[in-house]
Amino acid sequence: MDKKLFSDVCEMSKIAFSVEEESNMTVILDEMLAITGILKQFTGSYDDMADNNSVTLSDLREDTLSEPFPTEKLMQNTEAIDNYYVVPKLMD
Repeated sequence: MDKKLFSDVCEMSKIAFSVEEESNMTVILDEMLAITGILKQFTGSYDDMADNNSVTLSDLREDTLSEPFPTEKLMQNTEAIDNYYVVPKLMD
């Protein structure tokens, strides 16, 4: 990547680099552009029918009806406020 193009990209993206950072970034950007050049060689097409031909309908399990989970059990940790339910936070 030449310095003119790099400075234009930096100006458009409102990024400022020191002289040392600029030389490091041009090397990194050149490597990234080389990788994207390699990625253009791949087609990205996928034939799902060719991949799944080994699975037949008889290989699949039969759907069976089971009892639904009790609503009371599902709602035991909720708190009704106005027209919605508040549930406790499970993950951070």
